[in-house]
Amino acid sequence: MKNSRAFTLIELLVVVLIIGVLTAVAVPQYQKVIMKSHYSKLKNLLHSMIQAEELYYLANGNYTNDVHALDIGLPEPVSVDEKTSGNGYYYNWGYCSLNGVLSKNNTSPRVVCSLDKWGLKHAYYLPHSDYKYAGKMRCSVVDSIFPNLAHAICQEESGLSVPNDGTNTYLW
Repeated sequence: MKNSRAFTLIELLVVVLIIGVLTAVAVPQYQKVIMKSHYSKLKNLLHSMIQAEELYYLANGNYTNDVHALDIGLPEPVSVDEKTSGNGYYYNWGYCSLNGVLSKNNTSPRVVCSLDKWGLKHAYYLPHSDYKYAGKMRCSVVDSIFPNLAHAICQEESGLSVPNDGTNTYLW
């Protein structure tokens, strides 16, 4: 019998099985790293917008819903939300906007950034209003493809072990 240099069927099946197991472990970890990276961008932009809104308030006595009026350099958006008069920007990782800032009753002026694809929304209610959550931060998990990771991020940010409303919103 000649010595064969070919792989046996069993050897090929073992290699395919090992590749499958490695993929099953690596892909979720990769998704977590991507989500945390996008969340870092969201958080930095959110805090920059909050600080710019506060500076605008100190200079003008009110908030603005025009992102261009803020003294801040924003990353180039993929598109602008035309429905909100240009106060929201879409990025390849999510969305940031000034919500309710100049609404008729100005009840809940806030800066909101969300990772739509990942189902994570972060908001800060601007402090100079009559809204009951003025000066508070909110982290919500909405239809997330990785709900455990999204909740872990909100828990880490808020310092709360469970959501305030018992389901998906952390408020601090």
